[in-house]
Amino acid sequence: MDTFREVSNQGFFSRIGSSIVGVLLGGLLFVGGCPVLFFNEGCAVRSYQALQEARENVVPVASAAQVEAANDKKLVHMVAGADSEETLADPQFGISAKVIKLRRNVEMYQWEEEKREEKRKKLGGGEETITTYHYDKTWSSSHINSNSFRHPEGHTNPTEMLYRNDTQQAQKVWFGAFTLSPTLLGQYNSFEPLPVQQADMEKVAATSATAKLEQGHLYIGDNPASPAVGDTKVSFQVVRPSTVSILALQMGSSFGPFPTKAGEPIELLSVGQHTAEQMIVAEESKVAFRTWAIRFGGFFMMFIGLSLTMGPLGVLGDVIPFVGSIIRTGTTLIAGLLAAVFALVTIAVAWIFYRPLLGIILLAAAIGIIFLVFKLSRKSKPASPVAGMEGI
Repeated sequence: MDTFREVSNQGFFSRIGSSIVGVLLGGLLFVGGCPVLFFNEGCAVRSYQALQEARENVVPVASAAQVEAANDKKLVHMVAGADSEETLADPQFGISAKVIKLRRNVEMYQWEEEKREEKRKKLGGGEETITTYHYDKTWSSSHINSNSFRHPEGHTNPTEMLYRNDTQQAQKVWFGAFTLSPTLLGQYNSFEPLPVQQADMEKVAATSATAKLEQGHLYIGDNPASPAVGDTKVSFQVVRPSTVSILALQMGSSFGPFPTKAGEPIELLSVGQHTAEQMIVAEESKVAFRTWAIRFGGFFMMFIGLSLTMGPLGVLGDVIPFVGSIIRTGTTLIAGLLAAVFALVTIAVAWIFYRPLLGIILLAAAIGIIFLVFKLSRKSKPASPVAGMEGI
């Protein structure tokens, strides 16, 4: 590992100017968090309504061995084996197998830059920044551009990767008497390793004479035990024929999205044998995870935005370094509480728009937090001299 260290200084007035720019950026982040939270709740409501509609309208089909015309244009649930008669071959190395999908994974040995900053406050409001750059070699599935390194000398990567990731997919996948739609096939991703065998090396040699067989994958370089920058590892994965469960609109001998009144189409595939209810519950869990992830993201946008808008206060306090630290601790706490309030209010307004009852409950919770903050702030105020003399 190579390490470089740089020290830079920023004066008080320069920091004030930067913090004012931060106020503008913070305002944009805070305002941007509102529509993120609002529309996220709308998506969640529509998704849950669509899944409930699917629960009420699904038609269980015992067998996919034949196409039942009576189920056409209905939401059906089926379990059957998915298979294909096609043999997929990697266009670069010729590795082939009779599978649903064939994926090539490529990694190249490259230099990687890690940047760390340590800031120290100085008396008078200035700030010293110690920046450390670490350079180490790593295997990466994407190209690392060494031209953007702070210290590219001696840490140069190839300008591009010789080989790239690639996926081959069967054109027609049978599901009993049906064929899977492109959307369902896109969800069929139960990949497992496909070790390269010695028998495959003759085909590999036709396109890459330097490739070696190394523990089930291809190694392109001089010495696998001591890799050099630019060396490449190529491995393969496949999706094999297996039992799958589908929940989708029957369209002749294939499937499509089931249109719902909520506006969110339903077209689901799960690997293995699952009931319609199990598939719907699993999808509801995904919706819940996505919804909460975006809620935290919206809250974080508001929190960072409010923290930036109060940034100049900390810079002013840094004239005496420990005072600035105290102010920043206070503004961080205030920013967190205000962000929680505004996030709850935004979500509450969204739910009043989409689901009034829960929206009112959330709005009451936000008001409760505001009341609690106000009450705590009043308790923290020192008693006035007059109030202290009342008993004399």
